[in-house]
Amino acid sequence: MDELAKKSEFLEGVGIGLEAEDYFNRGLDYGYKEEDEKAKEAFEKAIELKPDDAIAWNNRGVALGKLGENEEAVKSYDKAIELKPDHASAWYNKACTYSLKGEKGKSLENL
Repeated sequence: MDELAKKSEFLEGVGIGLEAEDYFNRGLDYGYKEEDEKAKEAFEKAIELKPDDAIAWNNRGVALGKLGENEEAVKSYDKAIELKPDHASAWYNKACTYSLKGEKGKSLENL
């Protein structure tokens, strides 16, 4: 376990709440380590605290996609786009997800 995770778990263990940014950074860290279930959970906690964070919604979608949860991933990208219509990464990730599902028409629409 790395230093960030240790500190975060310690603070949570003694009842000190973390901020959305802390969970977001934890999600990024887990994502880089390809610990996608943990990344998804961290982004979900960030979203609980800051539901209007389009980047967290997009990153939750990425983690879900890596877990093969494509329908939920699309929902996350949709929420990111709803919050920030010019979020290019969310549009691109949504298009890639549709492509992986074999839905080429929807993929092209989103590109």
